[in-house]
Amino acid sequence: VFTRSQTPFFVLPTFWRYYSATKDLDFLYRAYPLLKREYQQYWNAPHHQTPVGLATNRDLGDPRLSPELASEAEVLDWMPVFGGDVRRCVPVGTNAGLVSYARVLSRIAKEIGRDDEARTFAKEADTRTALINKYCWNEEAGLFLEYDYVAQKQLPYVSEFAYWTLWTGVANRKQAARLADNLHLLEKSHGLACTDKDYPDPHTDAAYELKNSAPYRRLQDLPPQKDAPPEYIGGRNPLMWMYPAGWATTQIIVTAGLDAYGYSEAAKRISAKYLNLMLDQHQKTGQLWEKYNVVDGSLILPNARYGNLPYHSFTAAAVVLLGRRVFQNQALQTV
Repeated sequence: VFTRSQTPFFVLPTFWRYYSATKDLDFLYRAYPLLKREYQQYWNAPHHQTPVGLATNRDLGDPRLSPELASEAEVLDWMPVFGGDVRRCVPVGTNAGLVSYARVLSRIAKEIGRDDEARTFAKEADTRTALINKYCWNEEAGLFLEYDYVAQKQLPYVSEFAYWTLWTGVANRKQAARLADNLHLLEKSHGLACTDKDYPDPHTDAAYELKNSAPYRRLQDLPPQKDAPPEYIGGRNPLMWMYPAGWATTQIIVTAGLDAYGYSEAAKRISAKYLNLMLDQHQKTGQLWEKYNVVDGSLILPNARYGNLPYHSFTAAAVVLLGRRVFQNQALQTV
């Protein structure tokens, strides 16, 4: 039984772009009720709602993990930026993704002649955008930060999620300018890091215990795999998506967002850095990888939960899209 989903951003680059390329109206008629059901009955279900009107992330009962870790796996598992319990937060990435989801639903509804529903979804996107700005924008920092609605305060972590607001159109022009100015916080020699620095793990020891099984052991307490290549060895920290790691999807999202707001030089610069990193490591190893060390250009991430793994999926997509951005000067699209 599935007890959680993942960050709702796939509808943005898939369904609408497929329709834009094919004009397959029958596809929209078939997809629309399914997308609407996920948006309304899952992402806007009671277990995702909060008193501030934005969504949280929450698992429905994975027996293998503590509730806070299982819920965080619905965003990116695991990160320091939610202060140890994402259920207390209204994640910027999740809510930015839901803004784009509602806007795509609005477009589809309009395309198939359901104008009332199109207006409803557009209004929901506008409302969520306003709430993200109210609770997550920090004018002094010039960044979107995670908001703990229980403590009623923003959390002091700088992460890639601030820039998802460009990709989804949540940021206004002034905010986009501030974000562009602050890009240096995440931009390293070989691309964008998931966070600006290596943060301590905010999760409690109790979070790493299974509810119905033996205690979960932190990987740094386990002996390293015999004769494992150095890039496979992580384990100093149970966290994963954190400095100095850079994720291919981050580069795609931020590049597309920067292009959308007219920051083409920054978009091309970041694309070139990460593309060169992927190609360099492919030449050395014959592999694409799940993540890369964007500080020193290596594959070694000693503070990651399980080190590194050969990987295609998003990384292969990044080679194609960032390659087009660098060599064909083809701006990445948002919607």
